[in-house]
Amino acid sequence: MIAKREEKIGLRRSLSDIVAVDVATSGLKLVRMKRGKEGLTISAVGQIPNSELPTQDDPEGDEPGRILLPKAFRAKHSALSITSSRAVIRLLNLPGFSEKSPNAENTVRENVGLEDGFRLGYSVAGQQRGKSEVNLIAVGLPDEDATSTLQMLGGGTPAPLSVEVSALSAATGFALSVAPRFSKGAVGVIEGGSRVTCLSIFSQSVPVLLRKFDFGSEHILERIQRDFGVDHETSENMIGESSFDISGSVEGAMKGFIRQLAISREFVERRIGSPIQAWFVTGGLALTTDWKQKIYESVGRPVEVWNPFENLFMVPGTVPAELKGQEVRFAAAVGAAMGSLEEA
Repeated sequence: MIAKREEKIGLRRSLSDIVAVDVATSGLKLVRMKRGKEGLTISAVGQIPNSELPTQDDPEGDEPGRILLPKAFRAKHSALSITSSRAVIRLLNLPGFSEKSPNAENTVRENVGLEDGFRLGYSVAGQQRGKSEVNLIAVGLPDEDATSTLQMLGGGTPAPLSVEVSALSAATGFALSVAPRFSKGAVGVIEGGSRVTCLSIFSQSVPVLLRKFDFGSEHILERIQRDFGVDHETSENMIGESSFDISGSVEGAMKGFIRQLAISREFVERRIGSPIQAWFVTGGLALTTDWKQKIYESVGRPVEVWNPFENLFMVPGTVPAELKGQEVRFAAAVGAAMGSLEEA
């Protein structure tokens, strides 16, 4: 599994209803998902901007900042994902590694190079054919990030089952829904957020590269503000207006990221001995046409937008009118929910 898990709880075996909460820079992204005989069903989708976050004071005064979710999202259990610029993501190849070893966690922590004050999560992603090497996905999450999220969304119903890194939650959803379509080749997905972008490449449905970049839409907005001498709100409006040519600003902001993307692509293609078949983008940055164009120019293949709600049954009227066209922003929430129900 791609997503980072903080806990393994026995009640997962009977888990069939969960609300995923993605704590994003702009607020909360909410997805309620259920598992039934017909498969996975999304029954509610919503968001709570930072400016509108409702709170409920604990009767004893111990949890003054805890968030009360809207009624439609009050499942018994939740899967939390957070954007953390300090999170560490590694794809390791460890010879002879065994999860049953008493030193397994120390071995992973040493190979990741985690400092004190980080929580460690890891999962086996597969074993090299004919080799004793084990592919391992490892994530280090700062204690303070995990603690603040649990204080905000824990301590009641829905009860958190996991705390994950948003970038890997999105990769989980892609791994479970899109990657299997390319089981005989390689496919890449780029999830672009406000401050963090994650590149995930799968070969025969197994992750072969995971990279986190300190780059996002805010960096593009800052470049537009500098180039055009406008404020933040105006720069946001300019991204959605075809009358403004912001391609130069986007290219300038993306230069470092595009260089690293090319290095990553060439590394994987040399390793697997064939070109990456297809590329997808998701996350808020996927709504920026110039960003998608620059990626196309780098990878040399058509770039598709991955809608995380594709191929999932949706209760009619699930997506509010104001969120239509914004589905890519829910990739992390959908992935967190899918990962939780997959493990159950």
